[in-house]
Amino acid sequence: MKKIILTGFLIYSFVLVLNAFTLGGPQGNTGSNTDGGRTCGNSTCHNIASTGSVEITTNIPLEGYTPGQTYSVTVSGDQSSSSKYGFQLMIEDQANNSQGTLISGVNSKLAGGYITHENASNNTNGEWSFEWVAPLQGTGSVTFYSTMIAANNGSGSSGDELFTGNILISENIISNVNEEVDKNVRIYPTVVGNSFTVENALGKVVGVYSLNGQLIKKENILSEKQQVNLETNPGVFLVKIGDITKKIVKQ
Repeated sequence: MKKIILTGFLIYSFVLVLNAFTLGGPQGNTGSNTDGGRTCGNSTCHNIASTGSVEITTNIPLEGYTPGQTYSVTVSGDQSSSSKYGFQLMIEDQANNSQGTLISGVNSKLAGGYITHENASNNTNGEWSFEWVAPLQGTGSVTFYSTMIAANNGSGSSGDELFTGNILISENIISNVNEEVDKNVRIYPTVVGNSFTVENALGKVVGVYSLNGQLIKKENILSEKQQVNLETNPGVFLVKIGDITKKIVKQ
């Protein structure tokens, strides 16, 4: 009798887990670096390999996001043989920090720094739309990570499908410039060693960015002619003062 009661308890517990995940996936299963590459396919609910790709689409321009702007995001992965869908998505920067603000849409909800399905039973086409408010200036490139489960509504993971995907979005650093400065401002030389010189920009702020929009250095200009140290690895960088941008090469 004890064995029968225990077996019934285990089955009941398994059903509770499935029902709980039907109402939203557990955090940490997007395949991101923060999640250690873990997805819904190797979580406590499903144990399946990826069979396809999540399509992540946005209205963010090709030149990148503008800090503070709100954008629409859609994830999809339709499979006609499936009757239930669930997803999870997060957005992180190059340092693996969650970035921006997610705003839930129809049949989606927030869970910490993640967004997930609210009720898998209410989504039969594998598509969700929501919004994202871009992070602060200087955040740099971010990556959208998402996984999706297309389930056959059975009692286990057999016959279910896993979709994974990610997209890299750059920061539009040109759009960050809205301050007009004196056109006599000079930034030189073009090829530098450990420093470059800024002239005629007293009281302004100089910013040095990587080509993918990551802020490398920011410094206040306190004199009419100021030397700015650039202690970084060799490469190509963008130097910005107000609405002036110049490309420099550090050897």
